[in-house]
Amino acid sequence: SLVLQIIVSILASIVISWFSRQREYGADAFAAKVYGKESMISALRAIERWVNRTQFQYSTQDALATMKISGQAGGVMSLFSTHPPIEARIAALEHL
Repeated sequence: SLVLQIIVSILASIVISWFSRQREYGADAFAAKVYGKESMISALRAIERWVNRTQFQYSTQDALATMKISGQAGGVMSLFSTHPPIEARIAALEHL
């Protein structure tokens, strides 16, 4: 029925988003091997500064907000984020 389709769709979105976040961690690790861990951490911090500086220029419906690149989604909404929070990405890089 329609309700089941909606539930399955939501669950599938959560799983797909989880895989996307794992790919981001993998991409970060690969970039750290190629360019160096400190360079990658510096790049992520630059992205974070840019997002913090520009977040008020964009509505919550913009593509940037939709991709959750800033990592600002919290609670249940974080399950739908395609990117891990930048702080978590930096922490993962520091443990490489």
